[in-house]
Amino acid sequence: MNRPTPKLGARVSTWGAWLLLVLSVLLVGVFVVAAFWFRASPPLLWMGLWIALSLGILASAVRYGPLSGLGLVIVATVGFSLWWMTILPSNDRDWQPDVSQLLTAEFDPNDPSRVTLRNVRNFDWQTPTEAAERWEARDYDLDALESLDFVMTWWAGPAIAHTMVSFGFSDGEHIVFSLGIRPERNEAYSSIAGFFKSYELILTGADERDAVQLRTSVQTGNRVVLYRLHGDPAVMRGLFLEYLALANSLAEHPRFYRTILDNCTTVIWKLADRLVPGLPIDYRVVLSGYLPEFLYDHGLLDQRFPLEKLTEMGLLPASISYDGSGRGFSSAIRAKLLAQ
Repeated sequence: MNRPTPKLGARVSTWGAWLLLVLSVLLVGVFVVAAFWFRASPPLLWMGLWIALSLGILASAVRYGPLSGLGLVIVATVGFSLWWMTILPSNDRDWQPDVSQLLTAEFDPNDPSRVTLRNVRNFDWQTPTEAAERWEARDYDLDALESLDFVMTWWAGPAIAHTMVSFGFSDGEHIVFSLGIRPERNEAYSSIAGFFKSYELILTGADERDAVQLRTSVQTGNRVVLYRLHGDPAVMRGLFLEYLALANSLAEHPRFYRTILDNCTTVIWKLADRLVPGLPIDYRVVLSGYLPEFLYDHGLLDQRFPLEKLTEMGLLPASISYDGSGRGFSSAIRAKLLAQ
């Protein structure tokens, strides 16, 4: 007796279920195996167990059908997720010296325009990893805030750059905020690891003589450019306050650095978007090396000059002559830009 030929719709449905199963096993497997590599101990054991489990799910699906395999994928993914949720950020680890302290802000109860920042970094760097350490408490008058600059550092091609934001005051003082990973001692950076809860997020407040000179004169192979932003003073002040709020929040509630969603550029955009709702986002916010083009296209850089000219004026040399003080350094790196 001949078996009836399955209808076309049934065959399509079966093949669709198999395709969904295989894609689920592969996509979930890639993420889980990478997560085990960066976060499990010992990683090879857990990676091997997950691969064996995936093969077992496929073997079960051959016998019992693809829908049963999909059910097992869901169960396995839920089990992994429960473990993943136990990995929490912390402020209590053996940190590298340059990120060992957390920036905090304390406002004067009698004058809300005055704020004290604690743990402002002001290191004297001898090598990219060695410095005379100095953490300071500094007082700032928000009514004296008068400038906002971006400091861009390229080190690996045009698409990726580290972005710092520097606020200037009428007395010549500057403080630069740098958002990035908070590595533990002897821990190296990996952009891939940043997807897998490998680093905490930190906001560093530093003297420009520390943070900028580290990148121009101590580290090698960097291209560092300073861009002066044009904007409403109220927005400038609001952005400064947002940074202080973020600093206090991270001190109280640590969170993980995320390579795409929470990095030095996307967080700046998120803060600015609170003050200027509707600020567009495009690939140049994610690919931070192209951020100057984004800023220029939206009128946030000096429109008197083409972007190429602004980049030329703001390009910082490896050797910068100044009087040895933080204010002297800040003045020296802006001399060419402000002369125009």
